[in-house]
Amino acid sequence: MTINDINALTFDTIQGYEESKGVAKNRNTRYRTAKYIALDSDGQEREYKVKVNNAGGPATITDLGKTRAQIARNHQAAYDALRPETRAAIDALNLPLVNFCQKATIGDAIEGRPHWPSINAVCNWHVRQRLIELFPAARTTEETVKEMRAFAANLPALV
Repeated sequence: MTINDINALTFDTIQGYEESKGVAKNRNTRYRTAKYIALDSDGQEREYKVKVNNAGGPATITDLGKTRAQIARNHQAAYDALRPETRAAIDALNLPLVNFCQKATIGDAIEGRPHWPSINAVCNWHVRQRLIELFPAARTTEETVKEMRAFAANLPALV
């Protein structure tokens, strides 16, 4: 299903809906609301909430954002796009990273593309403790990233 398919939904074609009635001047109007997962114009999987009425008015479509599965696929793709040397450095750091979002964010920092809010967000207590053990002289996130980059640069090249 695509966003164009969602735009084409009508009161009679909507499926898996919840029905409600209008109030006051709309008391004779019935509404049907359903959630759909569809591909947006970029090919990303998103969830939409669609509300249509029996009066023939246009459907109200609310974008609920990317699905969790799509977000996970994007993080996996970002991690897979890292150089093999960077992935080896992430493994060598032995950080308690539990998902590809964390690994991709640390990998971007090692490759020189740090996004500071993301780095601070993915570094949970366990990761911070490990970084303090590895780089005790680093006092800020920026210094820690510099130390990680130096660590990665000193690893033996992959054969």
